[in-house]
Amino acid sequence: MLPLLPVGVAYVNHGPVTMRTDAFLPETFAASVAALRAEYVDRRGLQLRIAAPQGGAEYNSAQTACLAEQGFRLSNEPHSLETFIVDLNKPLGAIRSGLDRKWSASLRRAEQSNIVITRTQDPADFERFEALYDGIVERKGFFARQGARFFSDVSRRAPASDRIFVHLAWHENEPVAGHIGSFVGDTALAILAAAGPRGREVCASFALWWATVEYALETGNRYYDLGGIDQRENPDVYRFKKRFGGRHVTSAGNFEIAPGRSQKMLIDTAEQAWTYLRSAKVGLAKWRTGSMPAQ
Repeated sequence: MLPLLPVGVAYVNHGPVTMRTDAFLPETFAASVAALRAEYVDRRGLQLRIAAPQGGAEYNSAQTACLAEQGFRLSNEPHSLETFIVDLNKPLGAIRSGLDRKWSASLRRAEQSNIVITRTQDPADFERFEALYDGIVERKGFFARQGARFFSDVSRRAPASDRIFVHLAWHENEPVAGHIGSFVGDTALAILAAAGPRGREVCASFALWWATVEYALETGNRYYDLGGIDQRENPDVYRFKKRFGGRHVTSAGNFEIAPGRSQKMLIDTAEQAWTYLRSAKVGLAKWRTGSMPAQ
């Protein structure tokens, strides 16, 4: 909600999740979108933004058509999300053999470093992850719209079957890397990840992400969405995820609908101002840490 104003945004990220078979059913997706619109736009008077689950080009086209038919339009928000999706419909050994040679070598090194992986929904572990993530934000000068505290709150409020988990990699009793992920439905989703200096030295992220693959298989997920990638702005993360052996996928984008033109104008103006202020803050952080030259 905007402060002091009766307008706000309802944001459905990677949803609605409607597939229970290999086939995408437009009528099921459309019925879910209609229910969301009735609740958040018609009843609550909010602007509804939907970033639908990612699939292939044909899958995205079907979703786009459903959203357009119900009055949704492409958002002014950031462009389409790119990711890699790993097929989990095979034995663990086959998935491992599909890893890039360099990724496999780093995983072997991590496995020899006495790294311990834990998986919890404990708020204290979300706080431990937040400390690691804040270090990455300061070092690389970027930000996520929803951070560790947001997802800790989501996990706390959600039903047990829908909760978000935090995996931590520990080395010598110190948390050195972390991963926040969702394991609901047929697709596991990597939400946030971070590693500290010690974690990078012992390749902790490789052991950590491999542990999330093992848990996804245990849970019954059929696919693993590795989360957003940006080859130009974040080439290191792009290489890390590309070497996982997944399929490159681009989303259809963010679609939205507002209860009225005035509400949309208020929201758009507020988001533009917020994005500008956050970008300025990130730029200042980069300049202070020496990762960006003074202009």
